[in-house]
Amino acid sequence: MTAVEHHHAAESQSRTILMFDYAIYIVVQKYDELLKSEVEEKIKSLKIKSPFTFWK
Repeated sequence: MTAVEHHHAAESQSRTILMFDYAIYIVVQKYDELLKSEVEEKIKSLKIKSPFTFWK
């Protein structure tokens, strides 16, 4: 394997890792939104003041 081929392989792996990193970030962001909305709905149904109001 030449140095150029090695460099291309390393770049390809870096791009693949970065792509998965972005995808995981988006999934975690969406999961967080869904979890917060579910918790807020549960809090409303129990008529408790939401702790999320302090985070804003």
